[in-house]
Amino acid sequence: SSSSSSSTAKSYEEAFKAVLLQSGWADLNSLIKAFIANEDSNYNTSRMTKELEQVRVQVAHYEQHSSASEVAVAKQQQIISDLDQRLTKTNTVTQTYRKRYDKALGVVGVLKKGIREIFDLMDCEEPIQ
Repeated sequence: SSSSSSSTAKSYEEAFKAVLLQSGWADLNSLIKAFIANEDSNYNTSRMTKELEQVRVQVAHYEQHSSASEVAVAKQQQIISDLDQRLTKTNTVTQTYRKRYDKALGVVGVLKKGIREIFDLMDCEEPIQ
């Protein structure tokens, strides 16, 4: 039965590699790096949204309560435009990472199930958490 377990483990290893390749992940490290990049992207999106709102408030303040020149207002509006563009790009990247992350979670679920089956075949006492 040891040969059977070894054969089953090898087939699960091959299946794991095939699933990773099909999902676009080269290895587990790539998956982890993508997860971290996704978290960084989410943080940057939040930070840029706050910055954008602060600049909008400043522009509104200048327009209503100040004799700011048209040049200063134009500069502030350019900053808002630039931040809007950066936010759009970041949102796009975030969505891409989110899709890849969701796909990777599916891979992890399949792996967990496969590992559980290997443990069952090997009559292991300890359950997988």
